[in-house]
Amino acid sequence: MQRTHHTWPGGRSSAAGLVLTLLLLTAPGPRPSAAAAPRAGAVTVVPGIPYRHATTWDDQPVELTLDRYQPPPGTPVRGAVVWIHGGGFVEGAQDDPADVAIATRLAEHGYVTASIGYRLGPVGGSSEELDDPDVLGRIIRAYDDARAALRFVRDHAADWGFDPDRVFAAGASAGGGTALNLAYLPAHHTDPASPFRVAGAVSLIARTEPSLIEPGEAPMLMINGTEDTTVPLSSAQATCDAARAVAVPCDLITYEMGHGDPALFEPIMADVTTWLDAHRSRPGRPDPSGRGGSRGRPGRLHGMTGPLRSETLVVDASGGALQVRVEGTGPPVVLVPSLGRGSDDLVELAASLRAAGHTTALVDPPGIGTPLPAAPAADLHQSAADVWAVVDRCGWDRVALVGHAFGNRLVRTASADRPDRVRAIVLLACGGDVEPEPGTWELLARCFDTGLEPAEHLAAVAAAFFAPGNDPTPWADGWWPAVAGHQTAAVAATDRTDFLAGGTAPMLVVQGADDRVAVAANARNLARRRPGAQVVEIDRCGHAMLPEQPHAIAAAVVPFLAAAPESDVVHPNGAHP
Repeated sequence: MQRTHHTWPGGRSSAAGLVLTLLLLTAPGPRPSAAAAPRAGAVTVVPGIPYRHATTWDDQPVELTLDRYQPPPGTPVRGAVVWIHGGGFVEGAQDDPADVAIATRLAEHGYVTASIGYRLGPVGGSSEELDDPDVLGRIIRAYDDARAALRFVRDHAADWGFDPDRVFAAGASAGGGTALNLAYLPAHHTDPASPFRVAGAVSLIARTEPSLIEPGEAPMLMINGTEDTTVPLSSAQATCDAARAVAVPCDLITYEMGHGDPALFEPIMADVTTWLDAHRSRPGRPDPSGRGGSRGRPGRLHGMTGPLRSETLVVDASGGALQVRVEGTGPPVVLVPSLGRGSDDLVELAASLRAAGHTTALVDPPGIGTPLPAAPAADLHQSAADVWAVVDRCGWDRVALVGHAFGNRLVRTASADRPDRVRAIVLLACGGDVEPEPGTWELLARCFDTGLEPAEHLAAVAAAFFAPGNDPTPWADGWWPAVAGHQTAAVAATDRTDFLAGGTAPMLVVQGADDRVAVAANARNLARRRPGAQVVEIDRCGHAMLPEQPHAIAAAVVPFLAAAPESDVVHPNGAHP
């Protein structure tokens, strides 16, 4: 696909597509509550850094500034984000509470964040008045300012301590549209050496013109509301469909909300930081395969056929409310994470499964994305019943189950309790039978100690969860001690003979050869106990597994599930008979 470029402001030929359906939004971006304090240390904020001198719409000189948010001392720096506030191009500011909360959270997670101010106004003209020069001028000025800020940020990479090839553009509402402009408008956007190329674009409640996206461009994340009347979900879906058509990775995540919802700050920011982490390992380089992301992670919508499902649910179950992210098309796979950790750990494996034609459901335990229940589940059987409540809410009859570490015990219990509903089961880091070496449980407990300094905590994570020489920083955060306490109590209340066999469905056990928590003898014992179970041991792989050897895990799991019997009934109304 070729695109004709014009000098701004240009005529209304193909360049008009650059503005005709860009975000001409009149509503400000989402206004979430203040960000929580970091686990250790504090974000450093340097406000009011000048990055450009320009002229306003009424020919007044103006100095544009940005606020820099530096990650806490000891926090590994993962990259940088240019954050662009919303407000319909006529209002909003870089120091609005919502934007402060978002920039702070990004910095806490390890991203140097530049929250930028840009030229606004004049007021007047609606999103439908596309011939209005005031409307057009607002978009052009915001784009030009953001572009100058991007170059300024990259030029200061050495001073601010990040890799200049790991700079992302992100924003909400009008800012989200401007972030997409940075990724898809410049004439040299596919040149890896360009000072204006971004590693990816994050758009909250925004969209862009589908025809602007060309092969080789940066991946994008879009988070949109199913009830948004300002940016209809259909327009965001059209953007992602166009990206997939030219092999540009696009992840579209939807929430049951309108044009933003402060109550969803936590899950949305978890989605954003997970996506950034997954794409920072392929810095600023096009991926002609269309699989994009970190370590070959497929885009969530890449390669799908048939009706696409993409939604985030909150399922009320007997043990508490569970947040579930459902996406894809094809036979369903339910994925359950490790002890005291969320389903973000499983996003890369889920993406590989979706690319192979599955629908995935990433299940967060009660207390992650939902309130922590007052008391833990009575035992693993109650937690397993909650998994089946998720399956029923999704409208599925038989499913494949995937569980990591603690999750392997839970899915084994679920399979043992309802073998008629399981078409296949995959255990990652299978434990529960053979005890580890003395001192291992104490080391694991230190990973949930919020009083440790970041360096001490990371050392404990490395020792307990990662094979020697593997990078533990992907698990520097994401620990939920209260959730882990509830889960541990449920395990202690369960007779392990109830779940060891894991039902009767075809089983794959993927075990790390260097796992000191769930030692490899667990998998071998299970294979002897369960004739027909397949066991794959992966070298240089510890208990974390997923960030250590994602390719090897996907290479084992995807073909195994492809050979399993498909779900025989899918109930679109979300009810199990």
